[in-house]
Amino acid sequence: MARPHFVVAVALLVASGALTDAASIAGSHTAASTLHGRGRIRGSLNLLQREALRGSGMRQPAGWEAMAAAAGPTTMAPGVPTLEPPKLSVADLTPPTMVPPLPAQLISWKDAQPLDTAIGHFFVEGFGGQPTLTPPPVTPALNIAYGCPVLLDWPTEVVVTLPDYTCGHKGSWGTTSDPPTTIMNWSTACNPFTWDLAAPVTYSTANGDKFGTSQTKTTFVGTNVRLRDCLDNVRYTVDEKVYRREGTPDPEACNKYGSCDGTISLQYFLHDGNDRIIGQTAFLGLFQDVFTVVASNGAVIATISRNPGWNPISEVDCDTPRQWTIQYGSGAAAAFPDASERWPIAELVTIISVRDGYRRSSGLMRPSACEVVRGIFTFSFVTLALAMLAAVALFFYHVLMNRIRAKLVTLEAVLCPKRMKRPAKYEN
Repeated sequence: MARPHFVVAVALLVASGALTDAASIAGSHTAASTLHGRGRIRGSLNLLQREALRGSGMRQPAGWEAMAAAAGPTTMAPGVPTLEPPKLSVADLTPPTMVPPLPAQLISWKDAQPLDTAIGHFFVEGFGGQPTLTPPPVTPALNIAYGCPVLLDWPTEVVVTLPDYTCGHKGSWGTTSDPPTTIMNWSTACNPFTWDLAAPVTYSTANGDKFGTSQTKTTFVGTNVRLRDCLDNVRYTVDEKVYRREGTPDPEACNKYGSCDGTISLQYFLHDGNDRIIGQTAFLGLFQDVFTVVASNGAVIATISRNPGWNPISEVDCDTPRQWTIQYGSGAAAAFPDASERWPIAELVTIISVRDGYRRSSGLMRPSACEVVRGIFTFSFVTLALAMLAAVALFFYHVLMNRIRAKLVTLEAVLCPKRMKRPAKYEN
């Protein structure tokens, strides 16, 4: 009965030797790795042999525990890859976002729809585009791309120079620095394609980009100057008031400018796009050299002073440029919170300078050459149009009306001839 157990033990010993030789061959790279491999395999075989002997009832050989302790722990050999569970991410669990589906397309002659909508869809579907991959541009981006030039800064002191073409002086706004920097150039030119008769003042930046215009509106009563941007939008308006007070004239205005019939005063009001007064002047004397523009709360927006040595009626002196100096005060921040938007004060000074060149001693304006030419042209054109309209009306009434009446009577006789008919109830 002990033979089978003996045979199992012998087989385990033979297998142990074979595996030991295989481990020694496979781990022949270094002596340390060989000993470690043999110890691991022997430890595993000792466990197997112990279980086999325990099941067979045989006694373990002497030194069995010492051999098992010498074999050491049964760990994995270095360099043997370990198996780890796969890692999952959000991309493995969530399907990718699809391209937005195309809009529903109708087949004009197959889908059940009214004939008029089918015909309309047939002609309109060719103009439709596919969904855009990027969002459409917003209004601020369009304003930057196609808007007017924007001033990044504005100095606290500006010099307005009047044009003097005989001396080579151009109209401009500049700084008081040394050397001065040109902020804006301006000029006047007669434009026959505008409704107003006065010549517009065109403003352009130093690099030639159009900034805006200002032009006096043609009215029967009052004086209104509209300040427009480069897109012809009205941004501000300037109202000019002229007053005449009976009594003793101003001695300086009478001696210097010949204004001896009472006292002449002028006043200017600056309105924003909502027709709200944001600045005004006090009552100014004729060709006053220094004046201020105040805000609605009484704060001084700017102080304007004429450079000495010239006036609107003085002779041209090339050594003395005609300039105004604008000094902005504490009220400028209230009227114009953005410093780069304080240019209307410079345009106000420019408008005053241009209008003072045509002002009479009575304070009223004499027409400029542009206004005279355009006034004559406009009057002639309107008179000719009215005359032609009257001539056509008279020719139609006296010549064509009788002929047309005769033609219509003949046409009526042909298309609708007269017939005599008896009522049916009187036939019998």
